Amino acid sequence: MRDLAVGVIGPLLVLVLVASPARAQRPVFGNADSVAVMPFSIGFDAEVGLSVFESELGDSERYFSSVFMPSVRKGLWETGFMFKLRLNGDGTRKEDYDERRDYLSIIRFVQYSRKNVPGPYARIGDLEEARLGFGQVVNDYQNTVSLDRPRLGAEFDFDPGALRMEFFISDALEIGPYGMRGAWRPFHAKTGSRRQWAVFGLSIAGDVSREARLVNAVSPGTAFLVGPDAAPIDSLGIVAADAGSRPFFVSIDTGIPFRATKSDEWMGYTTVTTMLDHGWGTGVGTEFRRELDTGRFEGRLEQRISFGEYLPSYFNALYEIDRLRDFGVTLEDGSRLDASNSKHNLLADRSGTEFGSFVAVAYTYRRLVRLKTSFEHAWNRSNSGWFRFDLRFRHPDMMYVGRLSYDVINVGRLEDLVNGPSEHVLFRVAFAYRFWEHLLLGAHVRQSFEPRERNGRIVGQSKRTRFEPYFAVRI
Repeated sequence: MRDLAVGVIGPLLVLVLVASPARAQRPVFGNADSVAVMPFSIGFDAEVGLSVFESELGDSERYFSSVFMPSVRKGLWETGFMFKLRLNGDGTRKEDYDERRDYLSIIRFVQYSRKNVPGPYARIGDLEEARLGFGQVVNDYQNTVSLDRPRLGAEFDFDPGALRMEFFISDALEIGPYGMRGAWRPFHAKTGSRRQWAVFGLSIAGDVSREARLVNAVSPGTAFLVGPDAAPIDSLGIVAADAGSRPFFVSIDTGIPFRATKSDEWMGYTTVTTMLDHGWGTGVGTEFRRELDTGRFEGRLEQRISFGEYLPSYFNALYEIDRLRDFGVTLEDGSRLDASNSKHNLLADRSGTEFGSFVAVAYTYRRLVRLKTSFEHAWNRSNSGWFRFDLRFRHPDMMYVGRLSYDVINVGRLEDLVNGPSEHVLFRVAFAYRFWEHLLLGAHVRQSFEPRERNGRIVGQSKRTRFEPYFAVRI
């Protein structure tokens, strides 16, 4: 599988970089940001402070932490590195470098250009907000949910004329979620006409990991047991997990531009998607973008209908958590059984027709502030909401920089946004203030979900929280 990943990523990266730069890398329209071609430069960040990690048992582990993050830029290329050294009285923190992927993650990312600008785009390393087309299947996917098991993802966009290609893979070392989309603009040659941006797309996406296939074949939707020592409880329908079919989606989409000027873009679109051997769904939506004197305002609104065992935005920001979760079951004698459940298995509970909506808005202010939020909900299914909020900001002279990110799933009531179960929430907070020359004082508070194993098999996720106050040198 690793050879397959290398065989796929290598040729695609070459193809991306030799593709003819055409119009913007937006899914629909042509107006885009520009990206500066930089001379050769080396940046350097170093953070020194205290790290407090929550262990799998809920205990606090304290370490003296030093993190070095050099970066190199040349032209449209940028590479970021991360070296970690955390020490306490017992020695170094073993989770930082106990797998081959930990050493590869020293190269945090390699990136060519930026998204949504003219020309090809490529990134290898950590991924956030990966999306294919109009987001019917892959919608803001991220591979950074686990911090102790970093993933080497890849994301490519290229646009040679009337054709556009998008591709992503979550992890080249252990392939799981993947997706690709090809799109055709039949009126691309009609420069100056809004019809130029009419588009027809075809996407495929899936997950080939073992965890994504696990199901309860005896009682679909019910929790199951993972591992060779599984002792079934037939009275509750809890049995050893079976390997079902791999999640695989095929989607077609059509986009029709209503308006396309230098400062305004407005498009309507439709999508039809099927999850093979399960169900299907369709969506009708609109997306727009408005250029303002001080920034940019973007939005998307989509109405959805799902039939049978189907779920839109299947690969979303919290997919790596939902793919295989712990699922405790209370037995008749009051004891608790550690079982598991998968996103795939829970589709068995979706046998009817569901109506839902997705809305997203984003505002960017002079590249200093970016606010993005979205909400997805099925109106005739309880506890089906997914809310996302992400705020990033910085001072023009880098006096301060910060980020607040918050994701919550299974939202049924307004109070679930802040008082829902902890296992449904993922957040991060980061802030740093420059108090003298190149010196900053800051802190990170970040949650993660780390794979929990039993007898060499992943059986669920363990939520961890880490708190890291630090002094930083930024050059």
